[in-house]
Amino acid sequence: DGVRISLPKASRKVSQLGRPAAGRGGGGMDMASGRSDKYSRARQGARTMQMLDLGEEKQLQRQTAAAVAPKRKEAARRKREPVPDPFAGAVQAQEDGTAVYYQDRRKQWPYTASAAGASLLQRLLAEATPLLRSSLEALQDDPDGAELRREGERIYAQKPNMRAGGITWSQENYAHLGLQAEYLRLKSIQRITEGTVAMERAYNAGAFAALRDARTKTPFRVASLGGGPGFELLAVREFCAARLPQAEPQLLSLDLQGAWRPCCEALGLRFEVWDVMDGDGLLGKTGWPAIDLAVISYVYYHYMSNEHCADWLARLLHAGAVKAVLIISRFEDLSQNLDAVARRGVHVVPLMRKPRHSRRPTDHRQLLYVSPTAGELPTPLPQQEWLPCSFPNVPFEDQKAEADKSYRQRGTAFDYSAEYAPPPPRPPPPPPP
Repeated sequence: DGVRISLPKASRKVSQLGRPAAGRGGGGMDMASGRSDKYSRARQGARTMQMLDLGEEKQLQRQTAAAVAPKRKEAARRKREPVPDPFAGAVQAQEDGTAVYYQDRRKQWPYTASAAGASLLQRLLAEATPLLRSSLEALQDDPDGAELRREGERIYAQKPNMRAGGITWSQENYAHLGLQAEYLRLKSIQRITEGTVAMERAYNAGAFAALRDARTKTPFRVASLGGGPGFELLAVREFCAARLPQAEPQLLSLDLQGAWRPCCEALGLRFEVWDVMDGDGLLGKTGWPAIDLAVISYVYYHYMSNEHCADWLARLLHAGAVKAVLIISRFEDLSQNLDAVARRGVHVVPLMRKPRHSRRPTDHRQLLYVSPTAGELPTPLPQQEWLPCSFPNVPFEDQKAEADKSYRQRGTAFDYSAEYAPPPPRPPPPPPP
């Protein structure tokens, strides 16, 4: 595998010895012996020489230990048991070239990938395997690694901040070595599959027409806002290689948690620390003249469901600083967010079929935002040119009526050009009597 990354160590309290008591080892008169001053001074000198000898000996011991420690650590590393395949059983190849894969911790819910999707998933997981192995080895080297891993699994499963703060995990959670390992193991598959199908649907909606028709190599600057380790960006990279050969993707993950930097860099991605509340500083942080595509995943619901973020997002879209936004969410109802940007003139393109026969009336899990003032609105491709879905039923749709499933792509019922319209303003209250 040959990839090692430096992950932040879990914090610990280090016990420190107190200072020696005053007068200990400091000389002075030998009051107990009653000897003469001359004898006492001689004895004092002998003690001092003995202490110097002991001090030099201890210093030599420390130097020797420092020299030997790396060798001992390396020997321990060689002796430790090798980390097994962290994705064992997650993707199971089928005889027809497709694959059955799992996104959940206990492998209870199987999904099916097309032949193209199976090849993509196996390729990207092979790329992510050294990263996850390195994370697990860091836990293995840590004296408290076993407990940290168990605690990380509990944090991932229980999401302790959900009730109190309405968010899945806090920044402190994200810096936890055990949670990082669990997150990398499970979110890698989720983010790769969801990112891939979102790019396919945006392509069908006409979002990449200019790149599709380009005759020369064209920079394609993609920033994942709150992107963590950057797995969506791997999906973007692979999509460009397969479907947009003229695109030269430049990929950047922006996240408040700096602990994701070594993960991104191990995957060949650029990383910068950035806060979603700092819309004015976004473009400066990228160093680009504009962002061609901003990808926003779960951070959109948890951290950006407010007027402030709607303001700066709409402003950057209208100015052409951000040319398009791809929303990849797990929440079917983002009405509050959509109303906020639609009121500010943003054009919203739903990428999931609007439910008409199912219990839930909305499905906002994949969306495209563009500005009608910054350039031409995307024109959906003819249906015969649509890309098939590499990962059917992603995000999960089998709870819907058959006619409402986006990946079935039946007839003209699925209209990418149907713009989301904000609700009409409320009428003013009646005048007081």
